Amino acid sequence: MKKSISRRNLIYLSCAGTLACGLNACKLSGLQGGSGKDDLWKTPPSSTEGLYGFIDVAGDWAIKPQFNRGSSFSKEGIAPVSIRRYVEGQGNFFYSGVITTLGQWVKDPNPGFSLGLYSRFDEGLVGVAARKHPGNPSDEDLAGYMNTKGELAIEPKFSLGVFDYIGYFSAKNSFIAEPYAIVPQLIDKDDEGESRYLFGIINKKGTYLIEPRFGGISGYFTPGIASVGLAGAKESSKEDALFGLIDGSGDWVVRPAFKSVSSFTGNYAEAADATTGLEGIIDPSGAWVFPPQYIDLNLINESYAIAKDPETELVGVLDPNTGGWIIEPRWHDVWLASSNNTYIIAREKKDGLIGVYSIQTGETILEPKYSIVDYGDPLNAAKDVESELWGYIDESGEWVIPPQFRDADRFYKGLASASSNK
Repeated sequence: MKKSISRRNLIYLSCAGTLACGLNACKLSGLQGGSGKDDLWKTPPSSTEGLYGFIDVAGDWAIKPQFNRGSSFSKEGIAPVSIRRYVEGQGNFFYSGVITTLGQWVKDPNPGFSLGLYSRFDEGLVGVAARKHPGNPSDEDLAGYMNTKGELAIEPKFSLGVFDYIGYFSAKNSFIAEPYAIVPQLIDKDDEGESRYLFGIINKKGTYLIEPRFGGISGYFTPGIASVGLAGAKESSKEDALFGLIDGSGDWVVRPAFKSVSSFTGNYAEAADATTGLEGIIDPSGAWVFPPQYIDLNLINESYAIAKDPETELVGVLDPNTGGWIIEPRWHDVWLASSNNTYIIAREKKDGLIGVYSIQTGETILEPKYSIVDYGDPLNAAKDVESELWGYIDESGEWVIPPQFRDADRFYKGLASASSNK
């Protein structure tokens, strides 16, 4: 189920800490001025520290920080957002809704719901969570989907669990011929009391296209790359269960025989050997294109992959067709730049600084002098080493918007989601 780490993943991994940004940032002494729970979102918090808003390319707040999670605008110029308010003695209150690029609500936010892990609209829907005990994730929490009008399109009925995951909707493709999302379903607890989940696939009506019977499904594909209509799937929820390949009906095309299998990128998929755990590339028949001999292999397209050499524990760039090195292992960590497949983000030493490099030649594009960097357009979000705050740099690596945010995402339609540091 592993794919190349993108900025989308990096942002939401970092949000886990920000979500605990402090009830202080959203704390109220009580329901003020006769405000009821449904409109408590209208009451400003005592501090915006750790809260998200949207900035323009000058670094000024276009939409003031007020949301408890980062988000991004869709091509329609709308973004899903959620607000949290904490009232002494009463706990957390969550609201989810939709705003325009002017910061106007499409409709008043829905009380009792917060956004799921992926906070943007895909195929016109975004996951929302309904928690039994707001602010405290549990196995009893459910998730559904909200549409671009701010209405619940699919009522919360899918398990959300403590891992806070509800799949985003993918466009139709060679795997499934209509938009779909991968969703979890709690089944029971194992002998040690750990919750066990199975995964299935739903359509935009919330109807199962594939019933939840797999321990995991690698069913999301890289946009813009035509791929074989097969997905990796885990035969059960047991930790040592194996992966095979399924079609869009959920039928096995290749029986489970691998420790893990990714979705296909073109005609190739990453797979890990069930015995050694080493990784290689397989074709749609399950045959090895080249034998498993690497660690953390991530297929970018049919021309490039990144992988770690198990002997040196360094990462280089592979030719997926042969398994040979295009760029010999030289980096300690590597991520794929989310803007395109031309650059990689990497650090050369453990705990070293991060730079940007050409995936074709290894040439240094930006010198390694950042904690994190996202190479995008028109500006690149980067985290400053000394302050540990985010700002934006130009293509030469110079600060255009000085580091001043706790978190920052890429620009889209002239706005970027950012988290206030004060």
